[in-house]
Amino acid sequence: MRDLTKGNVFKNFLIFTLPLIVTGILSQSFGMINSMMVGKILGENELAYIGSTASLIEVLNAVIWGYGTGAAIYVGRLFGSGDIKRMVIAIKTNLIASCGIALVLTIVTLVFYKPIFSLLQVGEDIYHGSFVYYALSVIGLVVFTISW
Repeated sequence: MRDLTKGNVFKNFLIFTLPLIVTGILSQSFGMINSMMVGKILGENELAYIGSTASLIEVLNAVIWGYGTGAAIYVGRLFGSGDIKRMVIAIKTNLIASCGIALVLTIVTLVFYKPIFSLLQVGEDIYHGSFVYYALSVIGLVVFTISW
């Protein structure tokens, strides 16, 4: 195990941030590949389903990722101080909390999808398909969060 509090600060910072950078790149790549595949294989309407709700899905993902990052900092501090008992408790608590947050966000955004879609100006011609894509995406967010 590497002690990131000792040694070259720049090197330690890179070692710490590289996984975050790679994760961000892979996440953005997934979005681009998803759009390319849907557009080429399924067609323009299906691509419009993704585009019409992508901004909201990104906001929900950012909330979950932001919470996870904050929790990771706290857990990292506990790990760095050697307080393993509190670290394990913090991990369990934050997993439950993040799943709860994802579940609440999913329920709220699915219940209030009509005003949300109105704000997003989702067209009538793609409304149903956009909702199906959106519902699957936000439900997937809960599944993804639980899989941590």
